[in-house]
Amino acid sequence: MPDCSKIDLLSEAMQRRCTELDGSLPIYESVVGFFALKGNDYENVRDASELAGATICRPSGWFTFDLEEKGLVDPVVELVIGDTVKDCLQRLADGSVDVVPLEIESVEGTAKEMGIQNDITQNPYLSNILNLRFVSHKTNPRGRVYLAMINRGLTEMRESGEWYAIVSSSLAEAAGL
Repeated sequence: MPDCSKIDLLSEAMQRRCTELDGSLPIYESVVGFFALKGNDYENVRDASELAGATICRPSGWFTFDLEEKGLVDPVVELVIGDTVKDCLQRLADGSVDVVPLEIESVEGTAKEMGIQNDITQNPYLSNILNLRFVSHKTNPRGRVYLAMINRGLTEMRESGEWYAIVSSSLAEAAGL
């Protein structure tokens, strides 16, 4: 879900997430990193405003609200919609885009599979931490009831420590530990 207090900065499609959906408490935090080719002009910029003039790639169907909230929209940047994460990373590798802001785990796995992990770098100064949530359409007559049930369960799991155990073991498994 976007920051709905910044709805005026959002595109119509991203505004609909605020006006048409209700969200649960956060279930997981996802980190979106800004990836560039090593040596590229955008590799170490310290503020999103320094990406002005850049060509950015995001896969089709992915959210854009995090970019919109930072003002990374046309005409400040050119947003290219790739077919997949791999497509965006290929465009980065061949120099047709400057920056790929994507969830870091997706990029790391795909870059390794493509053999370009040593050619790209994550900007150490820019990232977005996004809360993933369950959502329900506001027109769903039981949607808020379901979300309240989910929220109660999440709260109970967090208070008991069960939630953190699940997340820790999942991250350890993903890391191969």
